[in-house]
Amino acid sequence: MKLDEVHVIGGGPAGLFAAILLRRAWPGARVRVFERSVPDDTFGFGVAFTRRTLDLLSAADEAVVGRLRAASVPIPHQEFRLGERSVTANGNDGAIGVARSALLTALTDIARGLGVGVELGREADLDEVRGADLVIAADGVGSRVRDGMAAEFGARVTPGRGLFMWLGLDQRLPASLFAPARGADGLFNVHCYPYAADRSTIGVETDPDTWRRAGMDRWTEGTPPDRSDERSIAYLQELFGPILGGTLLGNRSRWMHFRTVTTARWSAGNVVLLGDAAHTAHYSVGSGTKMAMEDAVALVEALRDPAHATLPQALAGYERARRPRAARIQDLADRSRWWWETLGVRLDLPPAALMLAYLSRGGAVGAAKAAEFDPGLVAEALAETGLGSLDTVLRGRELPPGAGTDLPADVRDPWGDEAAALVKTAQRSPGPVVLTGPPQRDRLLDRLALAEHVRRHAGVAVAVEADPALAADVVDGVIAGRIDLVRFTAPHPAS
Repeated sequence: MKLDEVHVIGGGPAGLFAAILLRRAWPGARVRVFERSVPDDTFGFGVAFTRRTLDLLSAADEAVVGRLRAASVPIPHQEFRLGERSVTANGNDGAIGVARSALLTALTDIARGLGVGVELGREADLDEVRGADLVIAADGVGSRVRDGMAAEFGARVTPGRGLFMWLGLDQRLPASLFAPARGADGLFNVHCYPYAADRSTIGVETDPDTWRRAGMDRWTEGTPPDRSDERSIAYLQELFGPILGGTLLGNRSRWMHFRTVTTARWSAGNVVLLGDAAHTAHYSVGSGTKMAMEDAVALVEALRDPAHATLPQALAGYERARRPRAARIQDLADRSRWWWETLGVRLDLPPAALMLAYLSRGGAVGAAKAAEFDPGLVAEALAETGLGSLDTVLRGRELPPGAGTDLPADVRDPWGDEAAALVKTAQRSPGPVVLTGPPQRDRLLDRLALAEHVRRHAGVAVAVEADPALAADVVDGVIAGRIDLVRFTAPHPAS
């Protein structure tokens, strides 16, 4: 495919990486990147990458990953800190944190070195650049291109229930850290990881009631868009300073609702969406920048594929290749967001069991998998909960066929209004209640998450109906306190 001119709207990691790959693939093409911000306005602190993502990006462009590694610090493991109690989990082998500013500088330097025209502080209008062979909209979650072509892309933006704020810390933490803390107004939680020799990224979250009790709703309204919410930062410094051992730093930091972006189509004519403009995933799965840069790889691969004779074919091929992966991460991210938004209900779990509940919240890492990279963590969680071994977790917890009160429960959001209505139904039902529904794994994961809500608020024993082939997910549900019992749809060897 011949490309003479490509315009990229948005000079974040996705847009710049796409420009680099395009210039390498089409050295004679004119590639321009338009970014409305300038370096001094760069928002954010650090970015985290897993080893898998680094390997994928390295296969596409070793020079970029080499620059990232040189500017990075390792994130060796994860830690959950609950007051004086703490538990760690291995499995972060090869993960790194890097300053967002360092990432953007590296990408900009390499792009310009290849002849890409990077115009910073330049607001590009879609009508102005549409004459190019290809226009890449990589302008983020608030994409003006996507919103301006809403009918063509079929976009939907859904705000989360909780609120969050990005901050920095003037210390390098030793690991990825989660540390919930209760203040006078309610529960706050931090997600943290190091990104430089003397800096860490801090994501703080809380629920709307706590936010309002603290007066932060008024502080948010009174903070200009280009300033940080200093009163909230001072409040959080008093709460988390002793836990983190440093000073919290702002960078246009203010409370926000996370916005989940989904789109029915990723391209329209010669315009294609990339990264957060096309899809977002909750920050708790650490996939935003990763997904965006992986999108860039997939887009250029599709454009280079000789099976795609025309631009529409290539853009359709890009979407076919990437959409299943993006949908899978968004599914995991939704489950993760709901888990973190309701963290307070499960802080009674012992530390190791809580860590396993966190790892299995989206269905990506269960106890069986965790036992491969951190058998000590799994053994500690089983000892804390008196469950013996993974082979014996379900012993005495299987209901015979027909036992219990069936409660059809095909509910996506386990803490939404539909779920709350189901809790009321369960309260009026003789126990144990059995949440029933479709047999697929994603639907079972929905039922397990919903079961935790029912179990903690309905005052009855709760089971799920499950295919015996998915027994590992059921075991995770027991360890995490999501269910009491299970009723398999076919005979299952009793453990």
